[in-house]
Amino acid sequence: MKTLVIACLTTLFVAACTQSADVNGNQAVSGEQLASKDLSFEHEGFECIGEFEQNIELLGRGTDFPEFMLRDINQELVRQDGDSRLISAKCMEQPALKAGFVDMTIENEPTRSLDTLMVTFPLEIFADTGSELWYMDIEMGYTVTGLVSAERPTVTKNFTVLQTYNEDRKPLSKIEVIVRDEASEVTQKSDQQ
Repeated sequence: MKTLVIACLTTLFVAACTQSADVNGNQAVSGEQLASKDLSFEHEGFECIGEFEQNIELLGRGTDFPEFMLRDINQELVRQDGDSRLISAKCMEQPALKAGFVDMTIENEPTRSLDTLMVTFPLEIFADTGSELWYMDIEMGYTVTGLVSAERPTVTKNFTVLQTYNEDRKPLSKIEVIVRDEASEVTQKSDQQ
């Protein structure tokens, strides 16, 4: 019975997350509006997802992993600089998974249900800025809240640049970029070495 409830909730969650809007109810800018939806990207190492792949729909981004994540990364690059684009991505190790549970009663039986899921992928990406080629160590994360406790779950994308290198793999000045895409806001911090 618990499996049936989780399957039903997953189906509802996926349907609820097919469109996103900002906190004012305005339709969020889609990746297709920021970059061509026909782009394809080189990628390797994404078998690092392991057994979590069967639950990838819980992220609310679709089932075409890693393609949806590569589009999300490209979207963030384009958002920061309209001339930038992703060339390739490599998954460096298994993603970090964190889960949050809530106590519920289903058919008069107390149970704990998955309500929050955080997944962070450590990646190396290769990007064209329009004038230079850069390698970047990044973390691409997704946080899903309200899987069972909200009428509509919320998906937040987190794009964090850990280090940037030129095409000769020499580190560039430290630039910390943290993007939280919950309400289509971009937060950037810069700290020169």
